[in-house]
Amino acid sequence: MSREIVKQPNGLYCIFSSIVDDVIVYDATPEELIKFRIEEETETIKKYITETIKSLNEGNSRSMPYEELCRIVKIHHNKDYSNGITE
Repeated sequence: MSREIVKQPNGLYCIFSSIVDDVIVYDATPEELIKFRIEEETETIKKYITETIKSLNEGNSRSMPYEELCRIVKIHHNKDYSNGITE
């Protein structure tokens, strides 16, 4: 495990990272641990979306073409998105 929540002697919590072999958060309440993880995941999501959009805009993406999306939706839901998604 790369991270582990550990209860400290003072009743609060810390996060130990085996990647850096050190404590990365200390004296935290459960609510603060949640906030820390939410902020961390938010950054991960932002990075993923930013990189994906950049790749799409540069034409380097391996994402499915819009026409393929339209074909699949038409087959499975009989919806025609070829002129744009309006619902």
